[in-house]
Amino acid sequence: MNATPYSIKKMSPGEILDTSILVFRDNLSALLGIAFVVHGTSYGIALSFGLGDLFSLDSSLTGFAFHWPQVLALLAMTALAPLGTLVSTKVIAERYLGRRVRVANAVLNAVKLSPALLLALMASGLLTFFGYMLLIIPGIFVSLKLILVYPALVVERRGGISSMERSWKLTRGSIVKLMILYLVSLYPAFICGGLLFLFLGQGVGMDVAVQVLSGVMTAFLTVMLTVTYFERRCEKEAFDMQLLAQSFED
Repeated sequence: MNATPYSIKKMSPGEILDTSILVFRDNLSALLGIAFVVHGTSYGIALSFGLGDLFSLDSSLTGFAFHWPQVLALLAMTALAPLGTLVSTKVIAERYLGRRVRVANAVLNAVKLSPALLLALMASGLLTFFGYMLLIIPGIFVSLKLILVYPALVVERRGGISSMERSWKLTRGSIVKLMILYLVSLYPAFICGGLLFLFLGQGVGMDVAVQVLSGVMTAFLTVMLTVTYFERRCEKEAFDMQLLAQSFED
C-alpha cells in the first residue's frame, strides 16, 4: 500500500470539509469525468427520447404521456446516477487509502454491487418516505442516518440491508455534524444556481449549466461522504490506516 497524504482520524466538520476539498482537488479530473459522463449521458438519452423537458426548471409531469420506449429510457436515466456514485466512491476510497484504481475497474465493481445497491435504495427510499410523512423531521433524521450507505457498500462489500444497518450504526451520535456538513456543502450550489438563473434565465443554456453544476456538486458530496465514512470508522472503531487498508483489500 502507498502512503496516503490524507488524514484518517476523528475530525470536526471543518476538518472534514477541508479534507474533502483537498481530495476533490487532487482527483478533480477523474471525478468530473465520471460526473459529466453520467449527467451528459442522461441528458442525451432524455433528448433522444423526447424527455428533455424533465431537465427544465419549469418542467412538470402533469399530463405527460409516457410510452414504453420513454419508460425504459427513464429507467436507464434513473439507474445512471447511483451507478456513477458507486464508481466515484470506489475511486475516492481507494485513492484516500493511497492506492490507485482504474475507472474501468471501478465501473466493473459498481456493476457487481448494483443488485445490493438497488435493494438498499428501495428500502431506504421507503423508510425515508414514511419518515417525511410523519411531519418531515423524522424523514430528515432517516436520510441522515442512511447517508453512508454508498461507502459502506463499496468499502466493506456488504449487502443492501447490511449497508443500511452499517450506516445507521456509524452515524450514531453524529446527526448534528452530518446536518452541518450537508448544509455547508449545498449552500454554494444554491448561490451558484441563483447566479446562473440571474444571468442565463430559462432555456437550453440554463438547463446545460444546471447539469454541469449538478455534476460538480454530486462529485463533491461523494467525496465528502467517503471522507466522513472513514472519519466515523476511526472514531467509532479506533481503526488506524493499516486496518482500514486491510478491510478494503479485494
